[in-house]
Amino acid sequence: MKNTENHFENSDIEFWLEDGILHGSIKKDVVITTDNAKVMVEARLKLCKGISYPMFTDFRNLKSIDKSARSYLSKGESVMLITAGAFLIKNVTQEVIANFFIHFDRPKVPTKFFTSKEKALKWLEPFKKEK
Repeated sequence: MKNTENHFENSDIEFWLEDGILHGSIKKDVVITTDNAKVMVEARLKLCKGISYPMFTDFRNLKSIDKSARSYLSKGESVMLITAGAFLIKNVTQEVIANFFIHFDRPKVPTKFFTSKEKALKWLEPFKKEK
C-alpha cells in the first residue's frame, strides 16, 4: 500500500487523481459498512484538498454494501467535493444494488452506473472543473 499526495490505498479501496477525475477502485470481496465508508470518505476528502472532482469508482470487486452505508454515501459529507459519480459494475446483482441506491437513497450529485469504463469516463467529462 502506498499513500502519497495524489494517491491513497488501504485494505478496502484505492484512490488516485488522474486527468481531472478522482478514481477509486474497491478491493476484492469488500463489504462496505458505515464504518469503512467513513474511512473511505475521510481519505477521499484529504486527497481532494478542497478541490471538487468528478469521481469514477470501479465497483466490480464489491461483495456487498449495507443499507446504512448506502444511505451515508448518498448525502452530506460523503458527497462533498464530488461533482458527479460514475460507477463501474459487472453483473445483474450489482445492477440491482445500483438501482436501489439511485431510487431509494437518491444521491445528491448526478450518479450513473456503467459496464464500460470508457463510457463512464466520457460521461464524467462535462463535470470536470476548469483549473
